[in-house]
Amino acid sequence: MMFVYFQQNVSPTISLFLVELEKSAEALRDYGFLVGK
Repeated sequence: MMFVYFQQNVSPTISLFLVELEKSAEALRDYGFLVGK
């Protein structure tokens, strides 16, 4: 599975989610998830 996201003007809630997603990218890779920005 792959998550690709584009960050522009987003709500603070979504912004926080994207920060946490980016922090977790390496750990998620161990489970077959790729995160790209």
